[in-house]
Amino acid sequence: MGGERRWLRVMLVVCVFATAVVALPWAGVIVLAAWFGRLARPALDVTARVLGGRRGAAALVTLLALLVVVTPVVIVVTVSTATALDLLQRLQHTDFGGQMLDEVGRSAKDGAVRAAQEIGRGTTRLMLGLALFVVGAYTCLVDGDRAWAWMGDRVPLRPSVRARLASAFHECGSGLLVGLMLTALLQGTVATGVYLALGVPHAVVLGGLTFLGAFVPLIGTASVWVPVAIGLFLAGRQGAALLLVVLGVLVIGTVDNLMRPYFARFGKLDLPMWIVALSMFGGLNLFGFQGIVLGPVIVRLTIELLALVRESEVDVVAATEEPEAGLEGGPHPSEPDAHVPH
Repeated sequence: MGGERRWLRVMLVVCVFATAVVALPWAGVIVLAAWFGRLARPALDVTARVLGGRRGAAALVTLLALLVVVTPVVIVVTVSTATALDLLQRLQHTDFGGQMLDEVGRSAKDGAVRAAQEIGRGTTRLMLGLALFVVGAYTCLVDGDRAWAWMGDRVPLRPSVRARLASAFHECGSGLLVGLMLTALLQGTVATGVYLALGVPHAVVLGGLTFLGAFVPLIGTASVWVPVAIGLFLAGRQGAALLLVVLGVLVIGTVDNLMRPYFARFGKLDLPMWIVALSMFGGLNLFGFQGIVLGPVIVRLTIELLALVRESEVDVVAATEEPEAGLEGGPHPSEPDAHVPH
């Protein structure tokens, strides 16, 4: 019996490790789907009352969330592509631009093939990630409570401990998502002010695009203000273009690095601001873009686990010292009282 128990533990460790390796490439998407399932619960309840069914309401709420995620990417990519094509047409009509494009075309054939392959892989991964998010979000909305109860029955933890860990997990999600939204709003506002100050046409529209661009992975707001700066340069406003680049890097871009950790704290994330920033950048370095999500989650759960371990040790010490205190305080209740005559 003892040998079987040891083998079961070894097999459990191996299977847990293998599961982590399999799930790690999509861990960020899974975490976002779980957060969405919790945060969208009020919207699901209202929609279910209107439609008269929980599954249809979950499908509608998930579809709306997908549109919110995909729309900024489509808008920014479309605007950036149109701007790039316009720049190429302008360059082709100049002697210097035509010569430069010919030189670039001759020297960049191999790079273009590699870039196309990377874009193809990235697009495939993006589509798979969106599909996994849709399935996960819908499942969390419809069967989230039942799935959590199923998992709780198979995890050797008390209900109070599971509730503490779940609370820490969802607290991290609300903090990060609120932080992302407020950061994007501030970046769009600052960018609008910069565009207005520099006399850029359609400054308010470009500010709205900058807000949407803040949600685009990796490039962020630069997907908007960089093409604008190039357009200013080609229009003969080299000083304004240079100033926009400087402000884009030092002001618009810095807002994301400085204010997102602060806004994450504003979203009720129980971590110091510098810990939030450290976990975001450390996760980004270790796991890639999804590390912005996974880093804070790992740190927040680690801190909660440390608190639980400390509390359990205190309970053990208190339970050990309590009988000793009873012995020191007088005769044991089961013993005859020395002051009571027989």
